Amino acid sequence: MLRHLTLVISSAIIFQLVATAAQAREADQLALLKQPTPVLDLQPASIWDLPIADRYVLVAELEQGRLRVFEKFSGTRLEQVASYPITIGKQGFGKTAEGDERTPVGVYRITSELNAQQLDDFYGDAAYPLNYPNVWDRLNQFTGSGIWLHGVEDDSIQRPLRDSDGCIVLSNADLEDLSQYLNIGYTKVLGVPQINWVTNEEISESRQQLTQRMRDWARAWESRDQEKYLAFYSTEFSDTEKDYQQWASYKRRVNTNKRFIKIRLSDLGIYAYPGQKELAMAEFYQDYASNRFHSKGWKRQLWKKEADGRWRIIYEKGG
Repeated sequence: MLRHLTLVISSAIIFQLVATAAQAREADQLALLKQPTPVLDLQPASIWDLPIADRYVLVAELEQGRLRVFEKFSGTRLEQVASYPITIGKQGFGKTAEGDERTPVGVYRITSELNAQQLDDFYGDAAYPLNYPNVWDRLNQFTGSGIWLHGVEDDSIQRPLRDSDGCIVLSNADLEDLSQYLNIGYTKVLGVPQINWVTNEEISESRQQLTQRMRDWARAWESRDQEKYLAFYSTEFSDTEKDYQQWASYKRRVNTNKRFIKIRLSDLGIYAYPGQKELAMAEFYQDYASNRFHSKGWKRQLWKKEADGRWRIIYEKGG
């Protein structure tokens, strides 16, 4: 009887030691996850350039369950300044439909901030809605809404990697820490399966090629040579309201009687679209002037490198 009791106590002690060691390892892993990780000369392949207003950019590694924060330093160099564990959709990532319980892959913008008084307890201390579905999602007829970064009801519970309805979930403490890096209405969140690390030189080549193409597009517009200008648009073009033929007809009509056109682009951001090959999202502030009209505002474009090796616009819209 005594021997049996000793074995039971010993087993309990061993079990407790194993459990304690496992908890310690998990705590060490979480502590390491939150520490800034030097990436030396390597950069996330999806980020080619950031607008002036975007000092920070967030990259959610959906396979690993990690949210990294990068800060823009001199030129286009990025450095990681923070990292947090996250929970994603119960069915993983690659959202295409309402209720599919997947976290979207793409480039999104934090549109607003909700505090605890505006939220059910389920969402924790704060929430930051994203602009899903974005332009790429709408072109592909992806459905759904309500994709947020948000907290948890109980910080004492460690949620597993796949446990949300599609949102990106952080602990309340991590969400509070993250808030210092957010510029509501501007900060981007890139959802990627995993980060592809490349050298800044590799990114620079792609960025220079596309930015030159964008300058040529603006000059062609200013030239009032309709066919030269329209050659920058793919026959696959759609702004979700007009296809290429309708767009070309509209542009020929509105540009015909302009005596001059002046285009100025600033605050350029360019992102190689996650999960897609030879597709880039560009956004910039456009100052347009002609003898008949003057406007200023944000414009977003999707550029695709087509079979002949040239980048062409497949989507464009202001606002």
